[in-house]
Amino acid sequence: MARNGVPAQAGIGVAKKINMLAHCIVRGMSQGVLPLIGYTYAAGMRKRMRSAVRLSAGGSIVLALLCTAASFTFAMPLVRLFNQNGGESIVYGAEFLRILCLGGPFSAWAYACISIFQGVGRSRASLALALMRKGALDIPMMFLLRLVWPVYGIVAATPLTDMIVCLAAVLLYARFVKRHGEDKVKREVDEEEDPVPLDKSPAPAYHR
Repeated sequence: MARNGVPAQAGIGVAKKINMLAHCIVRGMSQGVLPLIGYTYAAGMRKRMRSAVRLSAGGSIVLALLCTAASFTFAMPLVRLFNQNGGESIVYGAEFLRILCLGGPFSAWAYACISIFQGVGRSRASLALALMRKGALDIPMMFLLRLVWPVYGIVAATPLTDMIVCLAAVLLYARFVKRHGEDKVKREVDEEEDPVPLDKSPAPAYHR
C-alpha cells in the first residue's frame, strides 16, 4: 500500500477503523454466547444448543448486514468523521470502506463458528478457521490480488477471505450437527413401573 502514496495509506487506515467497529460488536456477540453453548453441549441438550447458535449467529449476521448497508451507503460521511483534512484520502477511504464492508456478514458467521467449536471442545476446527482467516489465506490473497487489481486488490483480499472461511465454517458446522446434533439427555421414565403385586390369596387353614 505504501507504493500508492500517502492518501491511499491514510484512506486504508480510516476505512479499517470504521470497519473494525462492526467486527468488534459481532465478535463480542459470538464470544458472549460461548458459555451457554458449552453448558448445553456438555449437558447433552443439543437442540437447545442449536437454538442458541441460531439466535446468536442470526443476530450477528443481521447486525453485520445493517452495518454493511450503512457503511456502503454513507461511506463518504463516515470517513469524513475520522479525516477532517479532505482531499484524495477521503475518496480512497470511502472506496476502501465499501470494499471492506462486503465481508461483514460472512465474517459474522465465521466468528460464530469459531466460538461454537471452542465451546464444544473442537479446538482443531476453531484453530483452523482462525488461521485461515488471519494468516493462511488473507496474506497470499493480498499478493495475488495486488497483481490483478493494483490499488484495491490488497483491500479486496479481506472480504474475499471472509467468504472462503464462511464457506468452510458452513461445511464444518453441518458436519458437526450431523454427528452430534441429537440430544444426549437421559430422559426420566414418566411412569413408574408397577410394584410386584402381593399375593392376596387367603392363608391356608391349619387343623388342630
